Amino acid sequence: MIEVIESPMPSIINPNSPEFDPARVIEKDGYYLCDEKIILCKGSLTIKSAEHTLVWLVWINIEATAFIEMTENLMQDNDHVTTYGKLQSDILFYPNTAGLKIKLFYDLNNPRKIPEIEIPKADSDLYQDYNFGMPKDKFYSIQEILQ
Repeated sequence: MIEVIESPMPSIINPNSPEFDPARVIEKDGYYLCDEKIILCKGSLTIKSAEHTLVWLVWINIEATAFIEMTENLMQDNDHVTTYGKLQSDILFYPNTAGLKIKLFYDLNNPRKIPEIEIPKADSDLYQDYNFGMPKDKFYSIQEILQ
């Protein structure tokens, strides 16, 4: 069973937010250039438990220069490209994760265009669950809250 948890859109790019200023944001195919400095887009973080999988669709930010460097690698004969970014906001059930540095994998054979997120080694519940699997009891408690 796969459960998907989607994070809300950041206020800087949400037209319904008072913080939104269309002069600061350019959108193209789900990628948002903000203040000509960062790119905001969704990323996919997969965490497995013994029998189930949770997928978080979270907002990430990538420095515009790093994003441009990554796109230059598209011309090479690779099936994927990588870059680094940060989590834009906390991941639900994992507090204090906003700003966490992450590695992003773009599968060039997959038209989804949503990068997969890799969590760096750290002394945190997020890292433990990402790398070693979420304990069953934690999964069931999260599932209870979501329903």
